Formats: sequence, structure tokens, C-alpha cells
Amino acid sequence: MQSSDAGATPCGRPLLLPAIFFAAFAGCVSDVQVGTDPSFAKAKREFLLGNSAETKKLLAASSAASDPDDQDFPEARLMQGFILLKEGDAAGAKRALEAALEASDEPQIQAQALFGIGRALAHDERYAEAEQRFAELARRFPGGVREDERLWQVALCRTRRGDFEGAGKALAELKRAFPTSPRAAEGGAVARAGVSGQGAF
Repeated sequence: MQSSDAGATPCGRPLLLPAIFFAAFAGCVSDVQVGTDPSFAKAKREFLLGNSAETKKLLAASSAASDPDDQDFPEARLMQGFILLKEGDAAGAKRALEAALEASDEPQIQAQALFGIGRALAHDERYAEAEQRFAELARRFPGGVREDERLWQVALCRTRRGDFEGAGKALAELKRAFPTSPRAAEGGAVARAGVSGQGAF
């Protein structure tokens, strides 16, 4: 799997999703439960392989993504949200991820959904709202599996808002806490992306 996937977006810039979207999701995908729709079970496997088109087809054939009473509804909506982010449909992704967040009491799913909502808001240039979601993620799930990515996104949001001091603080925290993270080496790129409007939301 490649480190990122790009898709065309409504505003004309690529929406890059790091491999962590898929790798981290593997940790919150439950074992196939008794009574799980076979189409949904296949959809989970295809999603983790990065096969978005096949995942969408399988989800469409399953009740999991449309029936809030289905035991797999939160995971199905989470997968839909990630796929829509990859495709550049930030508004659709936000709706799907909010549905997953509301329907699930599983910390892993809630954390994934909050992160995705933050990304969707940032893509729509609603940077302050995105920061609020990223702050909620840190408050509710401290030290999460994508904390370095969260800090990088916060820095990018702040840069876009012109808060360069705040962006610098987020980057400093990122480099201190995660010195080996690929994001720690991209501090200069954050400033350039924020100013040019070409950041990877």
C-alpha cells in the first residue's frame, strides 16, 4: 500500500490520506460477529486492502451502512467516511463520520471518526472548527495512535489561519514527542503549504 492516496477535490487540490488511515483502522475493526452480513465482512477486508471501489460496492449491497440498528452500522459509516475523504467529498465524509461517532461507544471508532471529521472540516477551510475537533480528540483520547498526525494537522490549520506562533508550538510538540515520525521532518512544508494553500488536507 502506498503511503498516501490522492483524489480530486471540489476545490481543485488533492486530498491526501496517509496509510495510517487504513493501518490504524485495522485496530478498531472487530472480528466478524455472529450474524454479520457476508457483504459487510467482505467490505471490511477490501477496505483494509485499500480497494475503495470494491468496498463501496459491497457496502451498497449490505444493510450495515443504512440501518442504524445494524450491529455493524458504526464501522460501515466509518469506512464510508474515509472513502469519501479519499474521493474529496468532505461534506459527505463529515456526515458519515458523524453518524459513526454518534452510533458507536467504542473508543477506537470514536477516535477515528473525530480525526476524520477534523480532516473534513479543514478541507472545507473551516480551520477553527477543525482545530476544535482535533482538540476534542486529544482530550478524549490522549496519546492516540495518530497523535503525530493530529499535531501536524493542527499546525497546518493554524498556519492557514495566519497563527504562525501557534503553528510553531504544535510543530515543536510534534518534534519533541515524535522525533522519528515522518511528520516531524515536514515542519517547513507546513509553513509553505499554509501560505500557498496547497496543504494535504
